[in-house]
Amino acid sequence: MQGHLDLQQIQADEIRVKGRAWVGWLAMAMLVSTRLWLGGVVSPKRDKHLIRELMTLVAACSHLFAIVLVVTDGFAAYPQATIAAFRSKLPRPKGQRGRSRLATWPGLMLGQVVKHARAKRVVEVTRHILRGAVDEVAECIALSANGGKQELNTSYIERLNATFRQRLGILGRRSRQAAHKLEKVQWAMWLCGTSYNFCQVHHSLRRLSWRGGSKRWAEFTPAMASGLTDHLWSVGELLWYRVPPAPYIAPKKRGRPPKSKSSVVKEHHAMV
Repeated sequence: MQGHLDLQQIQADEIRVKGRAWVGWLAMAMLVSTRLWLGGVVSPKRDKHLIRELMTLVAACSHLFAIVLVVTDGFAAYPQATIAAFRSKLPRPKGQRGRSRLATWPGLMLGQVVKHARAKRVVEVTRHILRGAVDEVAECIALSANGGKQELNTSYIERLNATFRQRLGILGRRSRQAAHKLEKVQWAMWLCGTSYNFCQVHHSLRRLSWRGGSKRWAEFTPAMASGLTDHLWSVGELLWYRVPPAPYIAPKKRGRPPKSKSSVVKEHHAMV
């Protein structure tokens, strides 16, 4: 899935994980236009490293230098981590030494939705555009919302959080379930997220069927709407799917290259 999606608008958020004698955090991101779950990261702390890893995962799914709007909550680690993740190397001029320059994607836009609570109730919501022009942000929202809210919001990722809380008891706000290890939370997250993408049709993605017949509506999963597959998967097909390994890249060898046998023999005869 890396580098093949037109992201347009991305929403990201974190969920508190209840563990046995510990507390962890699960950060996730989704593609608003097709409701596709892009992935998540599990960490024992809610810090900049968690957000940086999540944004790096999201940036790897998009075309290079694409137009992307990232909408998050008011967590202070998001702006810097997002800008650092959405950077690419510029071609180095001929003859120039040193490290290649990194350029932030010109189409990157950032928005934050900050909720102000009083007595555990939201009393005010403020919206900030941290990067990008107002008209460009509005156009990106209009193209990706599909008739939804035409303003900065995190309602889509919050609805996805509710889906994960429903399926994973360890994510519930008030639950007797508790995770034993952080690794098991990560395994459960990927199982829940992939089944959501491939094995469940999304009501908001259905369209009037042009084929006619008995079925009036054509239903799509998030993966079908994103062009990743052409049919509804079963859970068995998902679990038995074999992911090909990444291509092997030989590590770079540093230092002088080893001498061949012929050169060693020549040096020996020269010394004799």
